[in-house]
Amino acid sequence: MKGSILSPAKFCILHSAFCISIAAFCISFSSCKEDKEVGKEAAVVRVAGVSLDRPAVTLNPDSTVQLTATVAPENADSTAVTWHSTAEDFATVSEAGLVTAKAVGAAAIVVTTVDGGFTDTCTVTIARIAVPVTGVSLNRDTATLLANATLQLTATVTPDDADVKNVTWRSTKLNVATVSQSGLVTAKAAGTVSIIVTTVEGSFTDTCTVTVLQPVTGVSLNKDAATLKPATTLQLAATVAPANASVKGVAWHSTAEAAATVSEAGLVAAVAKGKTYIVATTADGGFTDTCAVTVAEFPVTGVSLDKDTVRLDSGATLQLAAAVAPANADFPELTWRSTRTTVATVSNEGLVTVVAGGKTSIIATSIEGGWADTVTVFVENKYKLIADLNPSSTPALLDPTPENGEYWEHESGFKLWEHKEGYGHGVKITIVGECFSREDNKNDGVYETWCKKMALRLLKNDIIRNFRDYIDIYVAVAESPVSRINATTPGIFGTTVTAGTNFDAANTFTVTAFPELASAPNRSYILIANGMMGGWALFGQPAGNCGSAWWSTDMGPDSRNDIGTYWMMHEFIGHGFASLADEYGYQGAKDTYSFDWQRSGMVRNVSNTDDLTKVPWKRFIGIEGYEEVGAYLVEPGIWKPEPYSIMVSDQEGFYYNAQSRWLIYKHIYDCSKFLSNERKKYEAGEEAGLFEAFLEFDELYNVR
Repeated sequence: MKGSILSPAKFCILHSAFCISIAAFCISFSSCKEDKEVGKEAAVVRVAGVSLDRPAVTLNPDSTVQLTATVAPENADSTAVTWHSTAEDFATVSEAGLVTAKAVGAAAIVVTTVDGGFTDTCTVTIARIAVPVTGVSLNRDTATLLANATLQLTATVTPDDADVKNVTWRSTKLNVATVSQSGLVTAKAAGTVSIIVTTVEGSFTDTCTVTVLQPVTGVSLNKDAATLKPATTLQLAATVAPANASVKGVAWHSTAEAAATVSEAGLVAAVAKGKTYIVATTADGGFTDTCAVTVAEFPVTGVSLDKDTVRLDSGATLQLAAAVAPANADFPELTWRSTRTTVATVSNEGLVTVVAGGKTSIIATSIEGGWADTVTVFVENKYKLIADLNPSSTPALLDPTPENGEYWEHESGFKLWEHKEGYGHGVKITIVGECFSREDNKNDGVYETWCKKMALRLLKNDIIRNFRDYIDIYVAVAESPVSRINATTPGIFGTTVTAGTNFDAANTFTVTAFPELASAPNRSYILIANGMMGGWALFGQPAGNCGSAWWSTDMGPDSRNDIGTYWMMHEFIGHGFASLADEYGYQGAKDTYSFDWQRSGMVRNVSNTDDLTKVPWKRFIGIEGYEEVGAYLVEPGIWKPEPYSIMVSDQEGFYYNAQSRWLIYKHIYDCSKFLSNERKKYEAGEEAGLFEAFLEFDELYNVR
């Protein structure tokens, strides 16, 4: 159609067809696009909401909790969330939903979806939450202790963060072991005990079983020495102390088996002439005791000295001769000793050397067999106290009414003791009974029996006995409506278990019973009350009226209370007779004793100053033999001269200290001057001389 020219009609038709095609194409294209857009919208899953696994939670400060957010629907295209706290001072939240409690209070933890901005909230309360106890355990299940040992137990309460960790402790056998509230176990005596710990909260328990072993403290044999002939035997017995010791085994051996052997059971077999020691040794502690065994064909059967009694002058010597029987004894060796070396000494060969005036015994003892004989040695006593107050050298009394005293009935009492040598001008002591019935007061009745016992104890006192020539003892017989003290019916002097004795009435009664005492200001009296234990005294002025009360547990013949051996020495001689103060500390002692009394001679065995230049016993300080005298604390502000004294404790083995002995001694001397109601005053220098005589007295009787 080159060069052809379309006619307008054809162009129009073609154009129209082209346009139709174009339109059709456009319609077709438009339809495809719309279909694709509709498909895309149908593939996207939108978030419809979010929820937390906890709507609310309570936390302790400094604790955490993980929150979990669930986005709905499960197939949402976007599950991203954000977190925040409405009060970060109280709680914070991480990007992963970990909540951390900060302080007591409250906060809202909000989760928000990124798609759609949906939210949910957990209310967080921060408060203190108690952690309960779930158990307790001890660090030991069992333990073994020796008596008096200690063990610290430790209790662990679970859980570690439990709020109440308090525990209590107890022992099932307090006599075996005790436990403190800190878990310290103290073993007491042999046995087995459970120590139990219990939690205060929940009452959970755990137990430690403790076995206490009583250690051995010693061993003793039934014989210290023995003599055997060859081919003979001796059974020794060993006693392990204490009796409840856990391990009582002992081992035996002989130090010289050529002389004697010993079996594992302690059977000694003599072999030949000689000496050995049989030793028992405890398996626990290694304590030992020994029996000296002599094997002899001819054992010692006796020892005799050539003299029984000798009197020597000062500075003299005497050779004593001892004969051992039999003459052919295998082991005739002797030991010599003097019972009072301040009077005389003796050598290993029996040579006696006089030291000072007095009396001693020289004893010769065979080493084998322990046979002995004694010589009594009297040395002329150059010593004489002033005022003719000579200590008696008579042996200790065996009976309260010896030959030089009398005992007879009296109209209202009886005189138990009176000396006939013309003294009797010194101390007047009257015993008065309370709560003794007529039956008790009959001749040889319980009252009379105990009065004699009391006099015996009094006159055997280490100081009083040396001046008993200056003591008269009276007994006032007072009948009471009751035979023993009780709570309701008083004795003649008003004594019941709740009321004290009327000392004035008792003193008046003694003067009524013995009118001759009315003019004797140097009298003292003891009141014994039947039926109670106790002792108390009423102070009296030195060398004047004074009294003491003594209450006994039991007046029966089997009484444990040996009426006055020590308590009477404390109460009567100490307080009532010599006006000594107690030397044991107690609250209020300063108020009990007035130191103004010391001007009258009372309570001069204590002091309220520790200035040794001012204490009443200053004259003792620095004197040889009185090294213990000083200032020892009784209680703050009060001092005593020596650590121990019968005025500290009325127990066996306690004694009068130096100052107390001096005051008792001086009181006896004061009484000896009371030949009338008018007290004689000291001559110039007389007390100093009396003190020097006292020092000689102490040395003579080996008291220092």
